[in-house]
Amino acid sequence: DYYCRRLFSRLTKDGTTTISTGNTYVNVTHNLGYTPSIVLITAQELEGSIHYYSNVNSTTFRLNIGSAQDIDTHFSWSVK
Repeated sequence: DYYCRRLFSRLTKDGTTTISTGNTYVNVTHNLGYTPSIVLITAQELEGSIHYYSNVNSTTFRLNIGSAQDIDTHFSWSVK
C-alpha cells in the first residue's frame, strides 16, 4: 500500500492557481517530469465563461479563460 501511494504520487500532481484580475491566463508549474496526457481543471467561481488549457509540457501548462475578469479567478487542477 505504501509503495502504491508513492508511485501514484509520482504519476499525479494537483494544486490550485489564480488568474489575477484583468489577465486571461496563468502559467502553472506541475513538475510531473513528463508531458501529462490528462489535465483536469475546475473553476471555483467562474460561471458561464470558457476556460481551457494549452502549452502543456513536462513541467508546465497554461490555464486560459475566454475573457479577463474584474476579480481574481481561482482554479483547482490535476495532471496525470
